[in-house]
Amino acid sequence: MIDYYLIMRGVNFNTILMLPIYALLGIKSIMLAFKSNRNKFVRAISIFLIYCLFTGVSYMGNDTPFSCYTSNLRQFVFPIMFAYLGCCYSNDNSFNKWYLIACGFCFIVGFYLYTIGPSYYVTYLHEARSNLWYVSENKYVDETNILEHSRFSSFFTTSYIISFFSIPALILSLSYSLDNNRPIGKPWCYVIALVSFIAAFLCQQRIAIVFSILIAVFYGVFSSRLTNFKKGSKLLLIYIVIAVFVFFIGGSIAHFEWFERISSLVGSRFDVMSFSQAMSERSGQYSSFDRATGLSYVFGLGLGSCGHAAGAAGLKAIHDGEYVKLFYEIGIVGCILLAAVVIPALKRGIANFKRFYPEVLIIVFYLVAGLGSDSLTFFVNSIMFWYSLGRIYNKSRLYNSPIQV
Repeated sequence: MIDYYLIMRGVNFNTILMLPIYALLGIKSIMLAFKSNRNKFVRAISIFLIYCLFTGVSYMGNDTPFSCYTSNLRQFVFPIMFAYLGCCYSNDNSFNKWYLIACGFCFIVGFYLYTIGPSYYVTYLHEARSNLWYVSENKYVDETNILEHSRFSSFFTTSYIISFFSIPALILSLSYSLDNNRPIGKPWCYVIALVSFIAAFLCQQRIAIVFSILIAVFYGVFSSRLTNFKKGSKLLLIYIVIAVFVFFIGGSIAHFEWFERISSLVGSRFDVMSFSQAMSERSGQYSSFDRATGLSYVFGLGLGSCGHAAGAAGLKAIHDGEYVKLFYEIGIVGCILLAAVVIPALKRGIANFKRFYPEVLIIVFYLVAGLGSDSLTFFVNSIMFWYSLGRIYNKSRLYNSPIQV
């Protein structure tokens, strides 16, 4: 989070700061993998990881620049390392603690930027996203009016990242609000839950809006079964207060220009919420893709050969649909290996739902989001998916229920 914030302010420490972190995490993950090689989850995730690495061999015959493969080593393979941490790291609440702190930092700073619109932020959005992307009612969009058409993205360059942060943060913060053994204070749980809920709406991603509502309903109904009725009622009361604040108090200050702009953007998004409409916007990418032939259906065209990097290289690519893209990249074999990781983890999580319901909800969110977005192909936002898969197999997590009934 700090790295991306500094990039927005013109200070890029990415290579100096992040490469050592990548290396240290890679070494730590390898150590954990060897130490826990008898764990069936570790074996399954390791086989899938190794297969993804070896799909680079396919580049010898698919006429795709090899830079697409190396790009996806960081974007797709690196986050898989967090599955080992989730499974084998004993102090599993420590990661979630810093994840929530980072998300809180991202959303709160982002709200300031999005509502106030300082000049450096407007310039950053204009340069990072390219004003050619913005077209609204045949009106040209430039630096002077970019905020009138921009979705909430904090100091990132796309609102998709916010959607993949807001939902896991909302789930974890509400889960810890019911947990007596929480890594952060209960007031902070409520604050982060509130800003995560708001961020899910402001990013204007359909999947985030729908899931934020479903999660609020889930916790309002299910919390009373996880703990006593008093706590469940308290959580429901919090939702009511949030709803009153957003719709009534917020409406009373609608004369402020920024509120009118934001409420108009979010409100117009509800006009295009249907699933069929969302998929129709993406189906053209799938039907026009014609680079797969013969054995590539079985073994794939190679990791990274069909996504954003391939599109940047001038090739036909799929930018909005994780499963279709992965099918072409890693083939039937790779998809089976991925299913061998995800399906058993979900079954285990559902079988022990009271212990693993936060992880199950997070995994389901990513899986549903993958129908229309690249939910697993950007290292910043896919980390929590792999970490949650690993946590379901974490022994300390299994034998120590997070809920004190």
